[in-house]
Amino acid sequence: MGLHVTGVCSGRNADFARELGADEIIDYTQGDYRNTAGSFDLVFDVTSYESPRTCDALIAEDGWFISTGGDTRSMLITPFYRVFGKHCGTVVVESWTRDLDTLSELVESGKLRPIIDSVFPLAQSQQAYDRSRTGRCRGKVVIEVMA
Repeated sequence: MGLHVTGVCSGRNADFARELGADEIIDYTQGDYRNTAGSFDLVFDVTSYESPRTCDALIAEDGWFISTGGDTRSMLITPFYRVFGKHCGTVVVESWTRDLDTLSELVESGKLRPIIDSVFPLAQSQQAYDRSRTGRCRGKVVIEVMA
């Protein structure tokens, strides 16, 4: 899509992140990159561990902080930062047929490759949830509803 992407991951996942499309990699195990990595037009926190405050040095003057907002603190702090003129938001997922059709077309054409970490039957939903909360998944955790 014409973006220059810098991924943040551990060194052991650097090749995996490049395979997914990252142009550059920051190895978070090598120190606190949040104050030294430079500024970015968009900081997209897919882990929900960060906030506009913790990533302030990473966000360019007119840049954005977007989070998947997995915890209550992250969800509550985002509107607070907007009051102070920060560009930030939380991803809210809704299923729209046209979006799902677009994703299906991208997968079928090979332009989008879903990465699946693990698959659990519905009866093992708790184990699937536990796996997803480890922070160590390489892809999505899937719960199989029908076999």
